[in-house]
Amino acid sequence: MEFTLSKLSFIIVPLVWGITNTLMAMGSRGVDKIKRGNIFSQFFFELLAVVLNWRWFVPFLINMCGSLLFYKTLGDSNLTYVPMIINSLTMVITGISGWLLGEKKLSKYSQMGMALIIIGVCFCTISPNLTSTDNAETISSEL
Repeated sequence: MEFTLSKLSFIIVPLVWGITNTLMAMGSRGVDKIKRGNIFSQFFFELLAVVLNWRWFVPFLINMCGSLLFYKTLGDSNLTYVPMIINSLTMVITGISGWLLGEKKLSKYSQMGMALIIIGVCFCTISPNLTSTDNAETISSEL
């Protein structure tokens, strides 16, 4: 089994997204305390507060790099599996990174859910058609 960037991105993208999601949430703390007169000035000052805050903006830029790799992966792999695997692993990594960075404690239900997600991803990755880009050929071979 050849280990390519496409297969490696199934781990890299969720790691990048999961960790930066937690860091962006931590970096945007206090924005809800900004109060302005009308909805437009409220939006403008909240946006200004997060964009000028390096604790939010740097993870945001790294998150966008993960998005570029995700779109590259969409083109290189089977669309049946890519979004499901990457998005579900992102949820798991976001929960774990939030716990490691002190955001919140993981409940037993969260832990069980994460375990079920990982089991489901393992079943999906067993498929030999994971990185195949020809869905029509994949479907006809399974029939």
